[in-house]
Amino acid sequence: MAINFQHAHQLLQQFNFRQLFAEELNWANPFAKPISVDADGETFAATPVADQGGMMVFEIASRQDGLIPGRSVQLKLHRRITQTFAEYILVFVNTPRCS
Repeated sequence: MAINFQHAHQLLQQFNFRQLFAEELNWANPFAKPISVDADGETFAATPVADQGGMMVFEIASRQDGLIPGRSVQLKLHRRITQTFAEYILVFVNTPRCS
């Protein structure tokens, strides 16, 4: 199946990762449930977006201040998710869902 790059670009600009992975990349709906991950005293929501052969895509909701966490917190989140999932992609989004 050929990728419609114009539609994929639109979905990226809209932060619509579920539709991007399902429609344009032909990934399956995720089998996992949303999980909460603690790092540096904050709780982050990791929402499954898609699954391809056991590789999960998680959307990580922003921090309480609405910003994407810094590198050190991202690494802590990575280590905690690795305890449950061997292969995954983490997509960090801020509260206004903008670049």
